[in-house]
Amino acid sequence: MIRKIRKKFIRKLQDKDFSEIFKKSASGFFISVVGRNLGFAQQLIITNFYGAAAFGIFRVCFSILSLVGIAGRFGVDMAISRFVAQYRKQDRYDLVNEIFQIGIKLVLPIAAFLTVAVFFLAPYLSDHVYHKPYTTYLQIFAVGIFFFVLSGVIEEGIRGLRKSGIPYIN
Repeated sequence: MIRKIRKKFIRKLQDKDFSEIFKKSASGFFISVVGRNLGFAQQLIITNFYGAAAFGIFRVCFSILSLVGIAGRFGVDMAISRFVAQYRKQDRYDLVNEIFQIGIKLVLPIAAFLTVAVFFLAPYLSDHVYHKPYTTYLQIFAVGIFFFVLSGVIEEGIRGLRKSGIPYIN
């Protein structure tokens, strides 16, 4: 019975499409498992060295960073991914570059505004929402919003290049 299953699996792996899907999903699964384990290790380190209160502050700040950062991308990251893949497939590198530049120019002011807004709203959030002295921590994480938004847009641009099925380097 095990031989029969093994033969079926080996036959399926010889199929080019199935093999590609299997390899990509296996690598995605592996990366996900490693990432979650590293996240757990990070939680352990923070709580063991700095205490549960420090981890709570970290989670609050990281949640704000994530929420505001996702809003700051304004959907431009997904649009860039789609259009970059489409134009790269058509060998329209001029449009790939133009789309990417337009996306960055659209997101930069939004990211800068959100960074400044959260930075200056940090005392209010700290005092009136959380009722804790988190102002300094919120301001430190607020600076990261700008870079979080930019990295997300750049990441989706690169993902768009990969979606086209054409290797990066010609």
